[in-house]
Amino acid sequence: MCSFVGVDYNEKGTSVRTLTVHKQKNNIDLYITFEVEDKKYVLTIEDKIMSFSHDNQLVKYKKIIERDFTDRIKAFVYYKTSLIGKEEIGILQQYKGWKPYSVEEVFGLFE
Repeated sequence: MCSFVGVDYNEKGTSVRTLTVHKQKNNIDLYITFEVEDKKYVLTIEDKIMSFSHDNQLVKYKKIIERDFTDRIKAFVYYKTSLIGKEEIGILQQYKGWKPYSVEEVFGLFE
């Protein structure tokens, strides 16, 4: 989780506090609010299994998070359990702030 927002959790003394997981709220698959040291974060995850982003949903979800969490550092993750093709990556680039992650990349964060 910390890797998604750029926090080095291995740094001595780093601790995560007040972690809350929200599932399927405002149609957003998952978002997690938490604090590390004196900074507040919200990590938003759109989980795609065998489908693609549709109906401008990434824009909608980002607006909701930006509106509701003005005091937090934000990270937006587009997670896909199947392969992310070049065409899909190209489409995702139009959604500013969303970073695509494949299964392999997520597993790599835990090594």
